[in-house]
Amino acid sequence: MKKAITYLTKEDAEDITIESQYLSVQGYCAKRGYELLEKVVDFPGKSENFLSLLKAEKSFDVLIVFKFDALYGKGENLYQIMDEFKKAGISIESVSEPSGEIEAKAEATKSFKDFGRMIKGRLNSQPFPKGHSGKNKAFGK
Repeated sequence: MKKAITYLTKEDAEDITIESQYLSVQGYCAKRGYELLEKVVDFPGKSENFLSLLKAEKSFDVLIVFKFDALYGKGENLYQIMDEFKKAGISIESVSEPSGEIEAKAEATKSFKDFGRMIKGRLNSQPFPKGHSGKNKAFGK
C-alpha cells in the first residue's frame, strides 16, 4: 500500500474550501488504495509547510494535491520542485487534473527559463556596435 501526504492550499480566488479539498483527497486515496498519512495546509502568501515537505526525509510515496496550481510560486520553480520529489522517489498526483499535465507544465517552465538564460547570456556577451551607446534615441534615452 502506497503512503500518501496531501498538500492543500486556499487560494483567494477559489471557492473550494480546504475541507472540501480534503474530502476529495480522501476519496481519491481510498479509490486507489493509498494510506493517507497527513494533511499539510498553507494559505495565500505562506509556504513554510510546503518547504518542509521538500526537506523532509522520504516517509511517503505520493504527494496528493487538489490542483497542481498548489505547487506554483513556492519559492522554487515547478521543474525544480518536480525534480526534487522525483529524486526522492515521490510521485505527485492531482485529484482534479490529469497526471500528464504537471509534467508538461514543468517541462515548459524549464524550457522557458533555459531560453531566457540563453538570451540574457547573448545580450550580456555581445557589446553594442562601435559608436552605439545602447540608448534608444527614438525614446530620448
